[in-house]
Amino acid sequence: MTQTEAKVETELVEKSENENGNTPAVLHTETEVEPTMEEKIVHQVEFYFGDANLPRDRFIKLESAKHNGWFPADLLLKFNMLTRITSSLPQKERLKKILEALQGSVLIEVFEDNTKIRRNPEMPLPEGNAETKSVYLKGFNKTETKLQLIDHFKKYEGMDKVIMRYYKEKLLLPPERKPETEANKEDGEETKPKITTDKIVWVKKFKGSIFIVFKTEEQAKAALADITTYGGHPLMKLMQTDYVATKKKEYAARVELRNSRKRKSDGNSDESPSKKGKDGSADEEEQEEEPLKGVLVKLSEIPDDKGITREIIRECWYTATGDKDKYEVAFIDFQRGDKEGVLRLSNENAAKEALTLDSLKEGTLSLKDGASVKVATFSDEAEEKAYGIKMQKDRQNFKKRGGGGGGGRGRGRGRGRGRGRDRGGRGRGGRRY
Repeated sequence: MTQTEAKVETELVEKSENENGNTPAVLHTETEVEPTMEEKIVHQVEFYFGDANLPRDRFIKLESAKHNGWFPADLLLKFNMLTRITSSLPQKERLKKILEALQGSVLIEVFEDNTKIRRNPEMPLPEGNAETKSVYLKGFNKTETKLQLIDHFKKYEGMDKVIMRYYKEKLLLPPERKPETEANKEDGEETKPKITTDKIVWVKKFKGSIFIVFKTEEQAKAALADITTYGGHPLMKLMQTDYVATKKKEYAARVELRNSRKRKSDGNSDESPSKKGKDGSADEEEQEEEPLKGVLVKLSEIPDDKGITREIIRECWYTATGDKDKYEVAFIDFQRGDKEGVLRLSNENAAKEALTLDSLKEGTLSLKDGASVKVATFSDEAEEKAYGIKMQKDRQNFKKRGGGGGGGRGRGRGRGRGRGRDRGGRGRGGRRY
């Protein structure tokens, strides 16, 4: 554990055993130590060439293979984190500073002419996949920092790295109104102030889950058996190999569900004889599929003066729920200006579970600029009815588009685009989600 990764104990006072025979108390007074630029550089480059990252880093492996195992030093300036660490230096001095700092690294070897670096050959990558030595933990507060996590888990033998997991949230800043000037006037008539488009800003946020990499698989399993809570809250825990396998199964199930729905939709529009039984009905496998239950969320009291869009609703939903996988949005039935809408999720019973979260249990979803919408679940009967109406509309729109592409040329003899929706033209043919 380096100075960059942990707090340093600055005072240690031991009290002798008291008269009652209690265990001696140890008083720790801790102070945060701001790592130097050199320490940050070494820590970051050692991560790039470390056991957890190097085996899966295609860029480093490809460039090293081109230069007989050495990585060109000038390419280090392409790494965003190193650029941020050295941002206070002039551009010409950044690479020099990085290479000077790496002279003190045990893991990184710098070539004598300072033109290239590599991982120390005397410290080869361990055999096997780094995933077998890593544990997955979930259930942390979104405000936790890496230093806090390292300080807590450093007590486990062989702990090598803590990798925080992030997601990017797209925020839409409200459009700006440009003040009216003479340039806004045409032919002496006043025009309305120009409004620019929404500005998109991507914000990186902690997901509340981490990977901890250990030096050996045995150390990882021992730590996993001992870890139960963090800050008094229970943690979900898995070996990384088990976590990856679980996610692959969930992804495959979602893909199969989407494909089965597509096959059902295609079959309803024009079912081929090969798919029908002797009595002319569809085979059991092609019968109407049971819709998922507990997936619809009713949106109401949507403000029409805040520029609310489906994208804004989607992103604010993910912010409120904090779990894109569990509360994944399949589509949003809403058009700008509507007072009501429906949000459908991908996983069964996800809607009911989501509205028990602290951020939604009051029945309100917070949007931008202080706006909000009311959210509620449907009763089973109402949801089944709403789901059925939606599927019926989808089938009708599918048929209107000629069983597939709704745009392009008309289906009749006439050349060019059709004039109406029923002629296969470029009509919208219903809402898109």
